[in-house]
Amino acid sequence: MWTDGTVVSFDTETDSPNPEVAHIVTASVVVIDGTTGAVDRHEWLVAVEDDIPAEATAIHGITTAHARDHGEPARTVVRNVWQMISAACSPAPLIVYNAPFDLTLLDREMRRHYDRGAEFERPVPIIDPLVLDRALDKWRRGKRTLTAMSAHYGVPISDADAHGSTADALCAARVAWKIARRYPGSCEDLDALQVKQAGWHRAWAEHFAEYLRGQGKPADDVSPDWPLGCCWPP
Repeated sequence: MWTDGTVVSFDTETDSPNPEVAHIVTASVVVIDGTTGAVDRHEWLVAVEDDIPAEATAIHGITTAHARDHGEPARTVVRNVWQMISAACSPAPLIVYNAPFDLTLLDREMRRHYDRGAEFERPVPIIDPLVLDRALDKWRRGKRTLTAMSAHYGVPISDADAHGSTADALCAARVAWKIARRYPGSCEDLDALQVKQAGWHRAWAEHFAEYLRGQGKPADDVSPDWPLGCCWPP
């Protein structure tokens, strides 16, 4: 089972909740060795061109001044993130909490800086713990934020660490591992899991959009597409 091998996890912090227009502020790729359990952390900070809105800084704690003083050019960061994922994944799976956000963001950043999407050189299996949790523990009440899920599955993450891309990437990987171990029959086959997750996400998106319309709210931004495609926050 993939939980016995090496896994890679990816997370970002941004300047907007909309991945179509957001820019990366920090990005992290974490590689967890399946044999030793060793964690290899890679984190990048972008020297942003546009000011980081106060509401974004309130979430991840990074100010415009700090990013410009200590960061690297966005073009360099985007390339390094893409290259790191390409090198570390396949056959190792890529774990991304709420994949339609972060992978859409990476794709748009690649198009912005390199006139190409974020297609990887080899097929990369994606594991999205948010999709798994929604489908496999469907009737559980409460939020499904990463912080809430970490508490539910017994993966410690402090309030101070939450909303940092490296801590979130590591937490997402451990939550995905816990879910797969709890529901091995649904998660064992990586190829089958790609098809299942796409179907599970589509079913959730259609149900959520129907709920919003019933409340008289717009639902056009609820995309049924996975792993890329704009997605409402959990």
